[in-house]
Amino acid sequence: MLIAMRRRLLGAAAVASLAFLASTTTGAGPLPAESYSRETEADIAHLEQLVELAKTKKGVPGRMKATAMLIAANAQSNLADAKMVALRDQALKVAEMAAKKNVDGAAKEIALLKSPPAGGDKAPVKLATMHKLDLAEVMNLFGAAAAGGMNIEKDLRDMKKNGVKDAKLAELVGARSVAISDFALELPPEFTAKKKKSDWDGWTNDMKTHGTALATEASKGTKADAAKMKDSAGKLDASCVNCHNVFRDP
Repeated sequence: MLIAMRRRLLGAAAVASLAFLASTTTGAGPLPAESYSRETEADIAHLEQLVELAKTKKGVPGRMKATAMLIAANAQSNLADAKMVALRDQALKVAEMAAKKNVDGAAKEIALLKSPPAGGDKAPVKLATMHKLDLAEVMNLFGAAAAGGMNIEKDLRDMKKNGVKDAKLAELVGARSVAISDFALELPPEFTAKKKKSDWDGWTNDMKTHGTALATEASKGTKADAAKMKDSAGKLDASCVNCHNVFRDP
């Protein structure tokens, strides 16, 4: 499902979209610049799928908002580029419509992500506090594609068990895990004697570390080391399992 999402951009608008994404760079993040561009392309395609899914499924606007926020976060890592300011601001318009559960309004804003109008202020904004973004909305992206998730959990477990069969998919899983980990650090749950901040921060940072390793190695394509990718996938899955065992509600 995730592989299919990557190439749903068709016609003249698609050509413009791919040219726009290929011209973007992100200098502040831990991943290769090309990984951010490919992730953004896939995330826009995911939003397009969510528009269709919202016609038959409930709970889609939350996943739509979270996906738009991933795009905004990647764009915000390089606001020196005016194109990234435009992309961030347009993604936030999508998130705003999704927060209002206005799917039709979100669809109109999603269509502009491929060639966003000029943005505004280059100053960074606190994304995690915008449009009532919730931790559950972000974490739901790990879930099944049929429910509006990105299928990350299942894909990751397949890689852990059987090895990485598709480096492009592994790169996407790793890159998205990195983006989600940043939001998880800023949107923590309530802590208790058993649910400790130190554990949350530790496992979330592990997710970022191993997601970075997976995406970076997978970005090498046919030259990627299969053993390294499988090892990173296993460690990334372990960080999620360890965290779920303590923090996930039954």
